[in-house]
Amino acid sequence: MRRAGNGTQGSNPCLSANNRLSWRDCLELGRVGEKAMAQARIVQTSKNAMQSGRAGTGEWLLEFVPTQAQRADPLMGWAGSADTKRQVQLRFKTLEAAQAYAAKKGIEVTIVPASPRVLKLQAYADNFR
Repeated sequence: MRRAGNGTQGSNPCLSANNRLSWRDCLELGRVGEKAMAQARIVQTSKNAMQSGRAGTGEWLLEFVPTQAQRADPLMGWAGSADTKRQVQLRFKTLEAAQAYAAKKGIEVTIVPASPRVLKLQAYADNFR
């Protein structure tokens, strides 16, 4: 049986059992991904298949791009990562407000507009042809 922290956790020396690094060194190793400019997507929300109305659509959602791949937890097998920015979602009424926030915080953004609505016009009588 494997124990957590026996050196099999990848390349992070802070998670190994024979850790000889100070807590300050481990803290700096954890911040390596944060020193680079954060990347995010600004997405225009659209109606999903489970909605009948269009309430809440048309808003703009800023979500961060994952910086780490998800991996299976050794104990439970659940997928997860140490990237907590993945959980952050900010909603804005306008695209300009989302862009202004990203510029103020130094976040590099990619804008993804909503796909256009495709109406499938069909008459009831078409079911019997």
